[in-house]
Amino acid sequence: MSLRCLQPRVVVVAARDESFTANCQTILSRLGYSLLSPEAFEEALERDNDLEEDVCLVDAERADEILDDRRLEAPVVLLTGRHGVMGSDPRVVGAVKRPAGIHDVYCVLQQLLEEVPRTVLRVATHLPATCRREEKAWQGEVLSLSQAGCLLRSDESPPLGSLVTVGFELPGFGDLELEAETAYQLLPDLGLVFHAAPPQQRDAIAAYVADELSS
Repeated sequence: MSLRCLQPRVVVVAARDESFTANCQTILSRLGYSLLSPEAFEEALERDNDLEEDVCLVDAERADEILDDRRLEAPVVLLTGRHGVMGSDPRVVGAVKRPAGIHDVYCVLQQLLEEVPRTVLRVATHLPATCRREEKAWQGEVLSLSQAGCLLRSDESPPLGSLVTVGFELPGFGDLELEAETAYQLLPDLGLVFHAAPPQQRDAIAAYVADELSS
């Protein structure tokens, strides 16, 4: 693995704070992205000629200004209204509606920058859980959680591909009970993928994950 791969992804941000939802930039920083203004990037470049930007997040109103700066060569994602990608510059590869939320920005960055993108945020947890499969019930602990699923530790190991009902109390929301499929096993833990979780519960999990990452 090259040294470049081990360095934080550099994201040049030419956008107002108001173009993001609360805590979006804070969470991105905590997830390992290095957020730099164009001016800060230029200063950093003077100290390190090998520094490269990976992507630029740009207010649509500043697009022409940023695209005219030939020192910035990374793909550009516009923060805009409902217009989406505008213009014909090939560096503009996408757009996110303002105010840009953490889940949308994270998904775009993952798709652009990672060979195996993770589409949803995940946070470490220690949530007691009750599990059921057919007529059997047992206790476990949710070790990490996202909108899409969770990592479960328990003494039981249901067959891969089997359906399990997992229930736990989500702080700030209340009790959840979700149907999940056992997608993978990493002893002594199970990776569960949620099936058809109600939108209210998915939104509650998303809000909890974002709050935990920003705290």
